Amino acid sequence: MSKRPATEAENTEPNAKRSRQTILSNSLSPITPSLPPNATISAPIEDRKSRFIGYFIPLTSSSQLARTKTLLESLPELALADHKIMAWKIGQSRGSDDDGEKWAGRKVLGILEAAQDEGLLCVARWYGGIMLGPARFDHIEHVAADALATYHLKMNKSPVLASPSRMGVKMVSVVGEEEDLERGRLVRVLKGKDMSIDSLRAMIVALKVKTGEASPPASPSKEKHYEKMQVETLRRLVIARDATIKSLRDIHKELSQIPEETEG
Repeated sequence: MSKRPATEAENTEPNAKRSRQTILSNSLSPITPSLPPNATISAPIEDRKSRFIGYFIPLTSSSQLARTKTLLESLPELALADHKIMAWKIGQSRGSDDDGEKWAGRKVLGILEAAQDEGLLCVARWYGGIMLGPARFDHIEHVAADALATYHLKMNKSPVLASPSRMGVKMVSVVGEEEDLERGRLVRVLKGKDMSIDSLRAMIVALKVKTGEASPPASPSKEKHYEKMQVETLRRLVIARDATIKSLRDIHKELSQIPEETEG
């Protein structure tokens, strides 16, 4: 018995289905990676054309780590970053990745451990072509601490953050007269920390002069109007100043061991 010849409609139907599938496939836009809603980002720091931004993503399981690292690596806004320095702590699992910026990973991990948070802390750096020397570690720790402080404020954690210097600042919710008292206390704390920072920077300059290493001129201090700032802003500044102090102490200790040719 001979087979019935296929009709034109039967011959074209599979091709028509494939054509419709192709059109549907081509119309689908790729999904752009984005940070989870509980992630926080620091304010950026820019210094001599280099840019630093901190990112924190809280995690509850070490099984989430690899996927979260991949997510950060794939973010469009980080595509041109020269370094994505990461540190993580989830339960007993902890570690860091310098991503070409030697010693930076352990500094970011130190901030994360001092804050007693669990998750992935990342500092992205866009290198501007001018070596910053040890100052880059100051910026790295500053934005790392700021990302964590932002997370604490967002989550209304109490205390908001165990500061990087491990001295701690008790964060409480205050209103009215108590808020004014808290602002006054934080202003005094900040002024004291500013004096410590100036002293440490002077010690570093003196060390550079003693060892014959050229030191850039100190930048003029900007007038700070702490009294006009919100309490939450002052708290974040305390965290950032503690990170700066910790970084300057490390710089003073490790200055002679940091090879400048590794930067960038």
